Parts: sequence; structure tokens; C-alpha cells
Amino acid sequence: MATRSGVSGALVTAVVVACSLACGGAPAPDVTIASGVTCGAEHLDVCRVACDGGDGPACTTMVDALLPSNVPFDACKDAASYKYAAEKGCQLGEMRGCQVMGSLLHNGAMGLAQDDAKAVELWTKGCDAGHGRSCLFLARAHEFAWGLKASHAKWSEYAEKACALNELEACSDIAWTLVDQKKPDDTRAAELWKKGCDAGNQVACRGLGWAHETGRGVVKDEAKARALMQKSCDSGVVWACGNLGWYLQEGMGGPQDKAGAKPLLDKACKDGMDFACEKLGGKKKVVEEELFCGEFMTIACGKECVHFHEDENNCGGCGFVCPGGYFCDEGTCTPQ
Repeated sequence: MATRSGVSGALVTAVVVACSLACGGAPAPDVTIASGVTCGAEHLDVCRVACDGGDGPACTTMVDALLPSNVPFDACKDAASYKYAAEKGCQLGEMRGCQVMGSLLHNGAMGLAQDDAKAVELWTKGCDAGHGRSCLFLARAHEFAWGLKASHAKWSEYAEKACALNELEACSDIAWTLVDQKKPDDTRAAELWKKGCDAGNQVACRGLGWAHETGRGVVKDEAKARALMQKSCDSGVVWACGNLGWYLQEGMGGPQDKAGAKPLLDKACKDGMDFACEKLGGKKKVVEEELFCGEFMTIACGKECVHFHEDENNCGGCGFVCPGGYFCDEGTCTPQ
């Protein structure tokens, strides 16, 4: 799923631009926010002055300029300003700031003590106010007992709310549940994946690719499945690379390419995807115990059943721990 505080405006701007470049790509252009202030990574000093003066949208713009949501917390330095802007924004009613502070507390990141109970409180505040990403993390808190008792019903409630608020990762989570339940709803699952994929969510594109591969909820079309897996893999969804490697190995949806398949399967296997390891002719990364785990997308790790698609300590397989600032999404450690 870092960054900044009591520094002069010009110096903060220079630091942020350097950090933005170090984390991949040029800084985002300035934007005119709801309060009429124009600021961003290029003129962060303007955001800082406005945030100090009680302008909540300026604090949120400062948060996103300092660290885009797809960059891990530890990718950049100067966490003080990032924490300051998130906390100040939350105090001013900006739910993005509350969600970020919750994620920092859940991960024990940027010098904060790990505190799931407080994280859940902040995510609840954000979700109640209609902030989709807060609802997504609140759903996962109920799924994995982060600071509260696990509840599949509560997970479903908040995941559905997050999806309705256009948080596409939640829509994808719901879709996988729909195809795996006792009475599958393949049509809705495919619709959710298509909604996410059309909006650029590459995890959803992998799901839609699987649907076209299997003919679940859509017309079976291996060529389309292959194109979607290629798109998803190219964006960094490692399990999509495993699927794509299998397609290349078998010549599904296009020409056979065993040489091209191997590095993709290797990559997915190293990330804990058993299926990819098997296609390489090797042993599973995960050795299942006699314990039977029948719940949706669970495996046996020792004497426990874990949700390998979202368990940060067993992401994609037993013992694969996501680093700080990452969460487990579809078996892949993903920046928060």
C-alpha cells in the first residue's frame, strides 16, 4: 500500500519532485482543488500552506502528491509530511486521510505502532462517509480479523458497499467469491470483472480472462482470454503471468511458445503460484496437510486454513509474507 512535515515550502517541493522521480515517473501536474487552490507535486509549498490553514482538500492533494497510492510506504523518505497531511486531512473531514492513517496503523509503518483497532475505527469513519477505499479495507478487516472478530457476512456487506462506490478491487474480490460459492453466479462475476477491467483495473482483467478461458458467465474465447492475461501480466499481476505462461505452453488462444512460457511460469512459481510450479514439472510450493480447507480460496498451512489470495502472511502460498506497505491481492503482494 511515505513521506513529509516541518520543512520550508521550497525545500519540500524539491524533495517531493526527487522522490516522485525515484519512485517511478515524473511528478503529477498541479491541479485546482475544490477550495480553488492550485497545487500538487510541482508546487507542494502551496498545498502545505493551505493545509496548515485548514483546507482539507489541499491536505488530500498533498498526500497523493507525496506518495501515489500504487507506491509502497517505504519507497520514499520524509514520512513526516505524509503522515502530517493524512492526519490533518482526516481531522478536517477528508476521508482519504483517514484511510491512509488506518493503513499506516495496520502496517505499523512510518514509525507508528501497529494498532488494528484504531485502523478499523478510521476505516469505519471513512466508509460511513462514503469513501470506497475505506470500505475495502474495512471489509478485509472483517475477513481477516484485523482488530475485530472475523465475519464473512460483514466482509460481504462492506465489500458490496465498496464496489458500489466504484472501488474496483472490491468488485473483483466479490466476483471470485461468486464463482466459487455453492450456487455460483457466473454472470454477475463476469459483469464485475468487465466493469473493473474496462476501468483499467488489471486484477479484474485477470478475472475476466479466466472467465473467457472457462466460459463462465461469458462466451468461451481463448484468444480473448490470452489477450487479457497478457494485459494483466504486463501490468504486474504475477498470477496472470502464470496463466499466460500456461496458455503459451499449450498454445491456447494463439501460437505455442514454450520458450516464452518458461520465464512467466518461473516468475509465478517463485511468487507462490502452485499451478505454475506444476506446469514447470516441479513440486508444489505449498505442501497441503491432511487438514481439509473447504472455504473459498483457502489452503492448509500447518494446522490452519488460510486465505492465500489475501493473507499477508501467506500470500499466494504458505509463508509468503508481504513486506510493509503491501497487501495481498489475488495471491500477489500489492502496494497499498
